[in-house]
Amino acid sequence: MYGILVSYDTYLDTRTNDTIADVLNDDNDDIQGIFTGREGDFMIVGKVLKIVDNNNKEPLIIPELETVDELIIRNTVTERYGFKGEFHYYFIRN
Repeated sequence: MYGILVSYDTYLDTRTNDTIADVLNDDNDDIQGIFTGREGDFMIVGKVLKIVDNNNKEPLIIPELETVDELIIRNTVTERYGFKGEFHYYFIRN
């Protein structure tokens, strides 16, 4: 996933805007939110790049985006939800 990590408190402050609830519920949207952290105290907002079922224990290759695609994701997240800061690649596992 390529996105930005925001604290749960920041999420709560932004949640009054209806669109932040949509980011958690819309699987068809390019931008999604995933709660993370030991207690779910953070949320990553960004784009899921690839979903892999890795039962064969092969090394995973994280796809890297073109710079323009990274910029599009950053701008979309900022415009829709107001989250600004450093965006990174995240490896998320169930």
